[in-house]
Amino acid sequence: MTDRSAVDTIVGYFYQFDKTILDILNSYDEQTIVVEGIEDIDLISPDETIAVQCKYYEKSEYNHSVIKKSIMLMFKHYSDLLKSDSPKIKYHLYGHYKSGQEKLLPLSCNYLKTNFLTYTKNESIVVDGEKITKRVTHKLYEELGLSDENLSDFINLLAIDINAPSFDNQLNEIFNKLCEHFSCDKFEAENFYYNSGLKVIKDLSIKQDVGERSITKPSFLSKINTKQLLFNSWFVHYKGKAKYLREVKKNYFNTGLNTNPYERFFLFESKPTDSVQNIKEIVRTIQRRWSKLSRLEKNSFCPYIYIHNIRDAKLQQIKQEFFDEGMLLKDGIDFLGASFRATSLMEQATFQNNIKIKFINSIAELDLLLNQISAPKEIYQFYHNESFYLNQNCTHIIIQIEETLDIKNIV
Repeated sequence: MTDRSAVDTIVGYFYQFDKTILDILNSYDEQTIVVEGIEDIDLISPDETIAVQCKYYEKSEYNHSVIKKSIMLMFKHYSDLLKSDSPKIKYHLYGHYKSGQEKLLPLSCNYLKTNFLTYTKNESIVVDGEKITKRVTHKLYEELGLSDENLSDFINLLAIDINAPSFDNQLNEIFNKLCEHFSCDKFEAENFYYNSGLKVIKDLSIKQDVGERSITKPSFLSKINTKQLLFNSWFVHYKGKAKYLREVKKNYFNTGLNTNPYERFFLFESKPTDSVQNIKEIVRTIQRRWSKLSRLEKNSFCPYIYIHNIRDAKLQQIKQEFFDEGMLLKDGIDFLGASFRATSLMEQATFQNNIKIKFINSIAELDLLLNQISAPKEIYQFYHNESFYLNQNCTHIIIQIEETLDIKNIV
């Protein structure tokens, strides 16, 4: 599969996820939504059940053959319910196509029979003692023993929407609803709540037991109500990683040259494969971007940096190389064998003392510093899989990243 066709396939897959999110947002509190139930999405209410199947063919023309199999499966399901005297449900086919929507005419019994419930397939038969392959016509409604009255009943239960919105239009509708519900801007709707919503739906879809694949609107909204910037690799690939990183930078790190002299803490997770030089590049970028050491600056400052999951020897090498390069740093340890002193690390960086980086060696030291510093504080945390630090006592921006070096393009 080519890269482009792979993207097209994934777009169709996520179109279904987006439709699920949209249906949840449009549901009422007592309604239950089942992911991958009877169909892609089941909407269950006390008085009715609607089974929804999604199709996305942005580059293809609509033809009856595209939805024929789906209608046949729905018709078989209808027949099974009828014969078992079970409550009937409604069926909804929801799809987007490039063109050809005019081909679908209002359903009638004959139209349904001819275009959707009659099919041919190759079958082996014996003629004059010789086995041959022949195209055989099948009429599903006859094979199931259903009458025209049954077909009319099925038509009343079936809704076909082949004018569904495009991927982008459906997505924007989701963003608008999230903005309205959470009173947020589009960036937060997309990167906080929508990405969290995708994770919730994805997690539900892989549950083995259908009973565990259900959710309600209140539960969904509660689960996605987190201001944590998730990195959805597919969605970032779809919109372009460079654009995504620019948007993150614009929303959190595009404040000019630090107009506010806050105490800023940059926490980032290191992978074992990250080289010393790459980590130093990140630290240098943070130091250069978030320091102000001027002879005339009264409120001068430099950043605090904590590197999570880094080996002690590697961190020591980084500090040593910075020191050898003439970059003065502090880490709260004033001499060999000394204990950590928060007050030492809290010393204000100035033009005179030329302190440019403040390294934090552990989470315990981080907590101690945050508790003792009374000035305004901001925490920026970058992580790969799971966030590693929680603090709600000050501004705390939590950002998931794909590669550690992505930090350079954000801060």
